[in-house]
Parts: sequence; C-alpha cells; structure tokens
Amino acid sequence: MTAQANVLAFPSAPKMEVVKADIDNGFFRLANELADSLCKVELSGRQYRVFMALIRKTYGYGKKYDWIVAEQLCQLMSYEGCPSHIRADIRELKARRMIVVDGRQMGPNPVISDWEMTKPSRPKTAHKRAETGPKMSRNRPVNEPKTACSYTTDLEQNRPKPARQQAETGPKNEPKTAYTKDNKDNLTKDIVKKARVKRATQAPTDFEITDELFGWACDNRITTDLVTETDKFLDYHRAKGSTFKCWKSAWRNWMRNSMKFAPKPTRQSQLNEYGAAGNSTVPGDVYGFHDTSWAQDLGI
Repeated sequence: MTAQANVLAFPSAPKMEVVKADIDNGFFRLANELADSLCKVELSGRQYRVFMALIRKTYGYGKKYDWIVAEQLCQLMSYEGCPSHIRADIRELKARRMIVVDGRQMGPNPVISDWEMTKPSRPKTAHKRAETGPKMSRNRPVNEPKTACSYTTDLEQNRPKPARQQAETGPKNEPKTAYTKDNKDNLTKDIVKKARVKRATQAPTDFEITDELFGWACDNRITTDLVTETDKFLDYHRAKGSTFKCWKSAWRNWMRNSMKFAPKPTRQSQLNEYGAAGNSTVPGDVYGFHDTSWAQDLGI
C-alpha cells in the first residue's frame, strides 16, 4: 500500500461569489457634506440603513423625492422584521429633520444644518426613576442589624388596611378599642341570634292535627273534612317540594281556602230530615256550619 492511499480527501469548500463595486455597473453622485454628516450623525444601526435605503431610492434614480413605502425599504435592506419598525424609524428621522416630505413623497433633507445630529434625550418614566433611586448596600457587616428602607416604610404607612383591621382599630386618628369580655359576649349573642333564625323546611313527616289546630278550626267554623284536607295539603306540597317556615300557618291558610272553594249544598236533595246539610242536626243549617261528623274520624 502506498503512502498516497492513507491520505483522506476532504470536500472542497464552496466558492463564494465575488462581488466588486464598479462604477461601470452604475453610480450616483453624493455631496461631500452629506457623506461627512452621515459619518457624524448619531443613529441606530437600523435607522442608518433606512436613511441609506432612502438615499438609494431617491438620489440613486436622480430624484429628490419619491413615493416610497416601508415595504420597499424592507426589500432593499433585506429586513425580515415587521414593516412597522421601519415606519417608526421614518417617523424618528422626520422628527430629527433628516427627512423632508413633499405631499405624499419624501426624500433626504439636503440642508445639513437642520439635522439634529445627536440622539434626543428622553425623560425617564416614573417606574425607572423608582428603580434608579437610592439603593441599600448589600455589603453590610454580618452583625449589623437590618434597617428598614424609608421608601418601603412610606408605602407601608400609606397602604390601606384590610376591612377587618379597620373595624378593630376604628376610624383614623381614633384610639383602638380594648377587646373586653363584654364585647366578646355581645359578639357571641349576635352570632347565636343569627343562627336561631328559622329557615324554611319541607313538609314534616310527623305532621298532626293538634288540639291547638282543632280548636282553631272550631273557632273559625271550618266545616270541611280536616283529615281529608290535611292529606291533600301534605301531598300537594310534598309533590311540589314546597318549603315553609311555619307549616301550621300554611295548614290554616289551606283550610281557609278549602272553605272558600268548597261546594255549597243549595239543592233540597242534599239536605237531611232536619233541613240541614250533611249530618248536622241543627234545623236550617243549609251550609253545614254545625256539621261535626268530621270530628268522629279523629276519635273526638
């Protein structure tokens, strides 16, 4: 094996196209004062490129002004960013009087004395001023106690207190009220009072016609069948899912309505031998006000 067989062949690097500036490919005249001013003016890198692209679009074609849009400058600059950045740079150059406008056309300002050569100083915002304020040194001795920053202390004093803390301390400039046993007792009573507020419940399973309700029915001349109407009352509200705070009051209201909508025995065939309705033995009791047959169902 020869020595040449041990030599590895590496691929040759691709040749770069040589681009050489030559006036034979075209040129345009540029005043020396303008070139010198471009060496001195303070611009960002992108603003400088925008201004040079504007010169190429105007002086490069023998024009002082032309109708130029930001997309054209982006293409000439090979700028892949958003065209709105170029528009912002154009506004900045207009504000510094480096670009003049003629109607809807624009071009470089040839009056160099009007240019604002230095960058305008912008005032710092309040947030940056707060950040650039006096800072505490972190290189303090180990045994030195921490001191509160005056800026933080002012914030703590002006910060609004929570509602609970304001209620305990009272209005501003008033002394804090002592937390005594009497205050604790009053607070406990208020909590118990709120807890005792009766809430609406569904129909109880052990609802009964008590002596109190029976006496009320007698006093108000409720002649309908109490047992039947009570079953109707409970079934209706259980099916509907009704809730009441006082079911006795709801029962009494139901019984009043049962009397209001009950059929009136006005026919002669509905009267008994005494001339009364139902099982009433009171003569002339057409409406059955004295009919107490319903009480037998209750075992009374």
